[in-house]
Amino acid sequence: MALEDYKDLISTCATITTIIQFLTGITVCRKYVSNGSTGESSSAPFVVGALNAFCWLKYGLMIEDTTVTFVNFVGAILMSSYAVCFYYYCSRRLTVQKQIVSAFSFYVTLNLYLTYGESEASAARYMCGLVASGFAIGFFASPLATVMHVFRTRSTSTLPFYMIFANFFLTAQWWLYGVILDDNFIKIPNFLGWCLSTVQLSLFILYPSEEKIDAVSYNGARPKERKKSIQSIP
Repeated sequence: MALEDYKDLISTCATITTIIQFLTGITVCRKYVSNGSTGESSSAPFVVGALNAFCWLKYGLMIEDTTVTFVNFVGAILMSSYAVCFYYYCSRRLTVQKQIVSAFSFYVTLNLYLTYGESEASAARYMCGLVASGFAIGFFASPLATVMHVFRTRSTSTLPFYMIFANFFLTAQWWLYGVILDDNFIKIPNFLGWCLSTVQLSLFILYPSEEKIDAVSYNGARPKERKKSIQSIP
């Protein structure tokens, strides 16, 4: 059977897992509500995430793909809601305002250019796909600084294992969907994201978290060794 025969299955799985990933922002916002403040958190993930979703929503409409359109419609609504929640509970509202206005202005400018700046629909689709994939590549490349930190410290304690594990399957699904559609703007960013997730997961084998090592050695130690372990822990 050809890969195209699994298009509906892959699109359904990719849709469900992506929406679940979008919904994880609710737990973050619940902390803001319970604390009454955003603390030292940054609004950039929500604002940039909303802009990214809106760009992919536009691209999904232009290529007339229901899966890409629906997923990013939900993502745009959720990310925008998270950004509003962050703005309400943050103390540095001027900074957040600038980020929101900049993102909104960029999206409006992009829409105006795609509508009036490009006479051919194919050229407009290409430009929109280029912008959307550029955002996706930037998002997937953002953990590279953390990866370099892991290499320097030889510890994966700073890496979010479950998020990376979820991204591993998520990017694989969208990469396969891009292969089915023969769409490089979907294929390439998600393939790069899958490669990065694979590298990050391999780091957990090469450099296990020090906290996990301490816990295992403590539980498996003899009574005298346990006492020494406790004394050695700062």
